[in-house]
Amino acid sequence: MKAIVLGTVAFALVWTLLGTALQAALRPMGLQSPFADFVAMYLLALPVALAAGRRAGRPTHLAVLLACIALALILFGAIVWITDAVARPVGRSVAWAALFSPWNWQGTVVTLAAMLGMPQLWLWLLDRLAADPSGAGA
Repeated sequence: MKAIVLGTVAFALVWTLLGTALQAALRPMGLQSPFADFVAMYLLALPVALAAGRRAGRPTHLAVLLACIALALILFGAIVWITDAVARPVGRSVAWAALFSPWNWQGTVVTLAAMLGMPQLWLWLLDRLAADPSGAGA
């Protein structure tokens, strides 16, 4: 149990820190597109974070899914809190429903699907590679 918790916490911390650092590094280079953010978070930071989690412990699919749900809640909560803090001085208010407004719901659903699905896909791929180190497949 300790190895699962340690590996999952290491995964969540590395993914959060490395993903944030990569996205911050993209801004000065002028790469401010959703595609560049996707590549940074899900194709660069995510496999590195899962590998770090595996070196620190033994993250399971369920533990990674629960960590991703927690990270998604924290991310969307921060978005709502920051947006509400900006809107309050002008007499407006922003709630969780704003994430699913007609302007935002598609981005919210895609982001949530990527945050929950991509780690599972990468973990499955890493499991397959660990089972067959030659990479030849079954």
